[in-house]
Amino acid sequence: MSGKATRAKGRRGQTTAKHLLLDRDWNVADLTAGVSTEDFIATDPSGRTWCVEVKNTRNLLDAHISQAKDQARRRGLPWLLMQKLTGSSCWLVRGTGLEPTVWSEK
Repeated sequence: MSGKATRAKGRRGQTTAKHLLLDRDWNVADLTAGVSTEDFIATDPSGRTWCVEVKNTRNLLDAHISQAKDQARRRGLPWLLMQKLTGSSCWLVRGTGLEPTVWSEK
């Protein structure tokens, strides 16, 4: 996959993840390029703000968790990692103090 196609796929994943959060009454505060920073900052319904990393990839890698944690640490925020489960409309959601859960797209 070319660099342009990879970026477009990543952007599609970010847009879907953003809508998953909005559908659950989260507030998505800041959408960024996502290259060396988190993909966005979001606030959950209880008022807790999270550093969110989105991965729209075939593989679930430990490196993705490390990246999410490192970015969150730099921001002084808890981390949230949203990973698309290939071949489905589901996302694995993990984060600071959270049990892993699966969210389905509407």
